[in-house]
Amino acid sequence: MAQRNTKCDEPASAGIEDLAGRLANLSETDRVATRLLLRKQAAVRPLVGFLLAGPSLHPDPRRNAAELLGLLGGDEAREGLIEGLTLLDREIASPVLRLSEEAVAEAVAKALTRFPPPLVVPPLRAAFRRHRLVGAAEALAALGDEGALEDVARALEDDFKRWRLLDVLRGFDSSATAAVRRVLAECDSLPDSVLLRKRQAACRRFLAERGASQLEPQ
Repeated sequence: MAQRNTKCDEPASAGIEDLAGRLANLSETDRVATRLLLRKQAAVRPLVGFLLAGPSLHPDPRRNAAELLGLLGGDEAREGLIEGLTLLDREIASPVLRLSEEAVAEAVAKALTRFPPPLVVPPLRAAFRRHRLVGAAEALAALGDEGALEDVARALEDDFKRWRLLDVLRGFDSSATAAVRRVLAECDSLPDSVLLRKRQAACRRFLAERGASQLEPQ
């Protein structure tokens, strides 16, 4: 009588979940990633589960999961990544953990650039508005979306994110110039504050860099 092959009798999904969990071992990343890609759509659900677990102190394993979901594609991967944009909606008391989750969310945003813009632009815009997630702004720029440019210009008051946001604006031509002008004009109706002055200064520097005036051309 033939011996029972217990390895083959294991549920396939359990095996893939174990494989996805091995992304946590960075010394195995390349080998595990290759094996997961070979599983194609069967790997998507375990990868989404791994991505959404946390928060975690080290972002790289879950960033790798986001990248793999982008490569695998499909509706389930896209929806899992979109859910990943909500990681920062959770209450995270530790600043270190929050920075780690932000790094994961940025990897999620980048992975979403592999999908059709109409399906991913709205959640990317929402993620930027909620959390000023710079990776979401960069993803929108990569997709050629201009709808968040005013939000990007308003976020120039942030000392830590300003330079990356300026690079986003530099990726557009007249649309970015017009958006910055509009934001600068609306500043006049807002109460004075340190952050407002920083926003104004950054907008003016951007326009000067482009040789543009602060006023809309007549």
